[in-house]
Amino acid sequence: MRGWRSAAGAVAGTVLLGISVSLLLPAAPAPAATARPAPATIRPELLGDAEQVVVVSTSRWDTTSASVSMYQKVGGTWKRVAGPYGARTGRNGLSPAHVEGDGTTPAGSYPILSGFGWYTSARTKLPYTRVAPGACWISDPTRPDYNTRVVEPSCASPNENLYRIARSGPYRRAIVTGYNIEPTVAGVGSAIFLHVHAYSRGKSKATSGCVSLTAAHLYSLWRRLDPARRPRVIIGPTSWLRGT
Repeated sequence: MRGWRSAAGAVAGTVLLGISVSLLLPAAPAPAATARPAPATIRPELLGDAEQVVVVSTSRWDTTSASVSMYQKVGGTWKRVAGPYGARTGRNGLSPAHVEGDGTTPAGSYPILSGFGWYTSARTKLPYTRVAPGACWISDPTRPDYNTRVVEPSCASPNENLYRIARSGPYRRAIVTGYNIEPTVAGVGSAIFLHVHAYSRGKSKATSGCVSLTAAHLYSLWRRLDPARRPRVIIGPTSWLRGT
C-alpha cells in the first residue's frame, strides 16, 4: 500500500485505491427486485478467507441499481448482519474489465482496507483518516502516485478533492476498497469506494464507479466492519456471483 504524500513527496500514512464520485445521472427508482445471493451460494474463489463480506448484487450488468447485504461468519456459518439495502452503482453499470473513466463499477472481490471522512470520531474498527484541506486522491494515470491519497496544495481534475467532496456530503464517510491496489496498474481505475448518496431526502444518482448508499445504511456497514475478520466487498450480477 502507498501512503499520504505532501507536495514535496513526504509520506505519512496508509493508502489504497479507487474511482470517483462524479454523480451524473438523474434520480432513479428504487432497485428492482433482485435475488440476494448469500455467501453459501457465491463462488468460493470470491469469498477467499474472509469472515465478513459486503455483497453488492445486481439483476444484470447494465443496471445502476443494486442490493447490498453484509454477512459474517458465526460459528462457521454465514449470517446476514445488515441489509438488504438499496444502492447505486456506476452510470454504465458493472464491468469485469473496468478502466479509468468508463463509468462502470468493477465487478469482482476486493479487500476492504480503511475508511476516511469528515468526522473527528472514527466510530469504526477500520483504520480511519479524517480528511483535511489538501487531501486528494490521484486519478491521473500518468502520475507515479496514481490511485493513492496524497496531500498537496491543489487538487485539479481528474484527481478527487477529498476534502471538498467530504464537506459537501458524499464522502462524509467513505469505505476504501482494495480495487487496483498492490499492484496498482495505470489506467485500470482509481478511487473505488462505498460512500453516501449525493442527495438527501431519498434522492440518489448513479456514480462514476463507486457504490453509494444512504448515510444510515453506510453507517450500518461502517460500524460493523472489522479488519480482524478480513472483510471483502463482492460486486456483480447475481448469476455471475453464483457462476450460473
